[in-house]
Amino acid sequence: MVLPAMRAAREAARREYRTNMFRQLFLALCNHEDTWGTLPQPVHRDRYGNPCYSWRYQVLPYLEALPYPWHSDVPWYDPPNHIWIDVPFAAYCLPGEPAPSQRTDTSVWAVTGPGTAFDDEQPRKLAELPPNLILLVEVRDSQTHWMEPGDLDVDNVPEWLTQGISGDGFLVLFADGEIWFLERSVPLDNVKEFFTIERAARSDRAKLLGAHGYRIRRNY
Repeated sequence: MVLPAMRAAREAARREYRTNMFRQLFLALCNHEDTWGTLPQPVHRDRYGNPCYSWRYQVLPYLEALPYPWHSDVPWYDPPNHIWIDVPFAAYCLPGEPAPSQRTDTSVWAVTGPGTAFDDEQPRKLAELPPNLILLVEVRDSQTHWMEPGDLDVDNVPEWLTQGISGDGFLVLFADGEIWFLERSVPLDNVKEFFTIERAARSDRAKLLGAHGYRIRRNY
């Protein structure tokens, strides 16, 4: 009786930690928009169009924690940023990840592609987005360093997405700041309805997702 209760308590604590990560990231996205007028683009590119780093690196100044120098003008893998290479930044990386090769992999992906909030060709503002548009999702085994360009491509959504971190479901962040936990049983097609602006604008979040998930109370 004790062991299942301990496992449940441990998982609840881990989920609360991940939920707080999403809260911090939503505020960081809001602060980025206040400063630059739009949400960050999914990939920052140099003047020649070469990819430098992801939106995760771009919002570091708005996460109120920069323990090391931040270099915004060079690719993520260049020497000036090597000090970050082995740092599992708390807003993106799972604490206690057992595999050394995964310690710095991101557990947070933005939904990217044409018609999404993170459209590489069209910077967006939160006020322009449907409230129930999904901005971020949590993933396990992303095989993507948190600074590295790489997110969820709306045209190539993996079937395993709904398994989430622990295999029972995953957190999503909506454009209105709501955070929901969607159980593994949620049909992936239902989730996809909230990945693009056009489809989210005509879809009912409570109807399509409510039976397989629940809203986590906001405190910001």
